[in-house]
Amino acid sequence: MKFLHLADLHIGKRVNDFSMIEDQKSILDQIVAIGSTQQIEAVFLAGDIYDKSQPAVEAIELFDDFLNQWKELDIPVFLISGNHDSPERIHYMSRLLKKNHIYIAGVFRGEMDYVEWTDSFGPLRIYMLPFVKPGLVRHYLNEEVENYDQAIEAVINHTAIDVKIRNVLIGHQFVIGQGIMPEQSDSENISVGGLDQVYANHFECFDYVALGHLHAPQKIGYPHVRYAGSPLKYSASEVNQKKSVTIVSLLEKGKIEIEQIALRPLREMLLIQGSMEDILSKAEQTPGWNGRWSEDYIHAVLTDEKIYDPVGKLRVMYPNLMSITFSNQQIKNLTPERRKLEEDIQNRSMMDLFQDFFQLQNQKELSKEQLLIVKESIDRMEKEEL
Repeated sequence: MKFLHLADLHIGKRVNDFSMIEDQKSILDQIVAIGSTQQIEAVFLAGDIYDKSQPAVEAIELFDDFLNQWKELDIPVFLISGNHDSPERIHYMSRLLKKNHIYIAGVFRGEMDYVEWTDSFGPLRIYMLPFVKPGLVRHYLNEEVENYDQAIEAVINHTAIDVKIRNVLIGHQFVIGQGIMPEQSDSENISVGGLDQVYANHFECFDYVALGHLHAPQKIGYPHVRYAGSPLKYSASEVNQKKSVTIVSLLEKGKIEIEQIALRPLREMLLIQGSMEDILSKAEQTPGWNGRWSEDYIHAVLTDEKIYDPVGKLRVMYPNLMSITFSNQQIKNLTPERRKLEEDIQNRSMMDLFQDFFQLQNQKELSKEQLLIVKESIDRMEKEEL
């Protein structure tokens, strides 16, 4: 069986208040094209389909279109819910969709759902385990489990797995291997103190484990236990990650081939660092510069001690500026709370700051006439500074 391993689509996500829906549509179309070219036989989607448990209409419509494209290619889809998803919403209409070869495990009810499959190498069993918490496992299995590791171990131990045939698991948990912590990102929800950690050795009975939850593509403890990673970068901590899709060929028992195919986003997410003067000078010296250096998403780290309206200055050349942070001696000497406040201020426009100040002082908002006067004054100040 040759399948495409995906996870963490986070459809409908907003990053620093930028909607990612256009980028997501582009990358999902690209993934379908890869699947078609690679002649895959199935798609495994390991949770966090949506970014919120109550996704917006545009997010639901985009995922519906994504599933429909696989249906038109006659390629079955196996999917589970993740910690960002609503289990019940993902599970909705699962019996009807199963007739169209879309297999869904959104809700855990005491045992793992599975699908029997047969290919030229013999029988194959595909297990699907949605994101589960210890309390849910205690409720169904009536076992004393104190943490996520014990919960997953209990679920697997209660499953009659025939190790003589090939077995695949689709799961969504925070898995670690042999005491080595995996690569993590700021956009993931990880419990403090490692309470949600699950050890990879529990999955030795499976021939391949298709994981979701962590956004960097990586193997965990064993070559066959893998995170697909998210198809797009969703935070500044992911700018150096190479996003990809994972193609797995499950051959005879004990033999597996894994390939990663790079993805090309509609817009890149980049980190730039330096003084305001250096950053603007570099942009202006770029061949073909026409007033806007890049449509990519930008996270900027400024080394200036103090600067007026950095957001306004940078957005002239970087319209998709997502965030600004400062790395200078003054910031380094601040407490974490004060540093966050300073960063919040620097990431807002002069107009926004004045409106907040006016409302705080006068207990009312600026009128339309006052807004116009303030805007003209700020525009005049900015022109004088230039």
